[in-house]
Amino acid sequence: MSSKRLRLILLIFWLILAGLIVWLKVVPLGHVTYIKSYPAKFNILGGKGFIDNLTPVDRVSIYPGQQAVITGDPVYFSVFTPRTFSEAKVTVTYQDNLSIATPIIEAGVLVDNVIWRYQLAPLENKLLDTGFKDWYKIQSGSTLLLQKNNNFTKLADFLDNLKAKPATICKDGNLKTCLVLYNTESLNSYLPVTNNLEKIPDFKAINIPLQGAHQFYFLAKADQALKFDFDFADLNLDKKSDPVVISVYKGNDKIYSTTILDNFGGDGLGQVRNFSVPLVYPTLSSSTDLYKLEIKAGEDIVIKKINKAPSALNVISKLHPVTVTDLPLSFWTDSSFIKVTTNNPASVQTLSFGSKSFLLTAAYQQFEFSNNTKGLKEVILNHDDVILETDGIFSFSPTSFFNPEFKKLDQHFVLSDDAQYILANYETPKNLTGNLKQALVTLNTQAAYRENGKYSFMISVPGLSLVKSGNMTISEIKVEFSGRTLWDKIKDKMLSYVN
Repeated sequence: MSSKRLRLILLIFWLILAGLIVWLKVVPLGHVTYIKSYPAKFNILGGKGFIDNLTPVDRVSIYPGQQAVITGDPVYFSVFTPRTFSEAKVTVTYQDNLSIATPIIEAGVLVDNVIWRYQLAPLENKLLDTGFKDWYKIQSGSTLLLQKNNNFTKLADFLDNLKAKPATICKDGNLKTCLVLYNTESLNSYLPVTNNLEKIPDFKAINIPLQGAHQFYFLAKADQALKFDFDFADLNLDKKSDPVVISVYKGNDKIYSTTILDNFGGDGLGQVRNFSVPLVYPTLSSSTDLYKLEIKAGEDIVIKKINKAPSALNVISKLHPVTVTDLPLSFWTDSSFIKVTTNNPASVQTLSFGSKSFLLTAAYQQFEFSNNTKGLKEVILNHDDVILETDGIFSFSPTSFFNPEFKKLDQHFVLSDDAQYILANYETPKNLTGNLKQALVTLNTQAAYRENGKYSFMISVPGLSLVKSGNMTISEIKVEFSGRTLWDKIKDKMLSYVN
């Protein structure tokens, strides 16, 4: 072989290699697909190694030549990408061996690594697929309406009435009892606030220290300034900086946010830092309305006391009381279940939920306790350092309780005579050969958390770890990312120079 031909071959080889690197690194067309198969298949274009294995190992079994078997909830996998993307379509091919106690399968992407919040969407909801066979069904795209009585023949008519004349939807005018929702964030513009905004419970100082991130609902009158005052403690148990981000939301819109920086950082290791934060947001010009307060902080931060707020604060979904001197502790909720966890062996105890006693028998393990009694139920703790979770609201007193949320069609749902409509954003999974199913979720990754080039994803079967029966086998996970093309980036760069 002549030296010229050899140099030509080497040049072509290096050009192909360089082109392949650019293709994989830049993703010039803005689309890339990665595939993980169980059992593993060779697929060079599918990105071998781009999708990590499912974890943790105590919730999933992966044996050579077999499918991945999920036996606990939730499980995680990460995907390495050479660049950021704005959207991810996650397709899961699976076999469902789950019990009736676990009717829901969801998937999502990590959007906040401080409070570990995942943006979730449904892969499957058996309650919607088979639980309401005698109800009337209307579906347009992914929007689904189930009606106990055939009052609406068009989905658009129902949505228009829901937005403009909500009092006409239900016979008694109470949407909160007759309308059930599932995965309806995209339909929030149609949903009115359901609580009585004329009755605003007065704020009373909250003296129960709460560890880590917490969210609260509160009500505010028209022309009222939002005044808050908090006492915090930074435990400084590690060397990481511990900023506190305080935000106020109206609906999905963030109307105020401020960050309190940690001036101690690693220098304060082992020293508790106490500090107060007074906040005043400019006077509101809108009508009396519902707001959400978010205090986002790591586990090193304790909300020692809330001295001032526009009205009573009700905790959303999760609270973690610590270092309490006045025991026992009491909280109120209208939910039918609570999840209870403690990482402190000294906090193992007998607790009360709606006048029924339940045993929290071990640390580092989540327990779920149910009480289907209607109305407000008291939760009594004899020891603190316990994490309480539910799908609704916790209140510090029965007189300050209000719950603006609609009923949810989750695994805890119990059908009542009051329920007349179910509104959902949902599509039934496809049935494939060999008892396999295939479902797709579309996730917004613009605000997703990405570290070391990796997005973190979750597959969740709520309640699977608690019922300890059934499983879900995965045969394939496919993630299709999409975002700006190389031409889009060039155009943006050119426009920035022009402007």
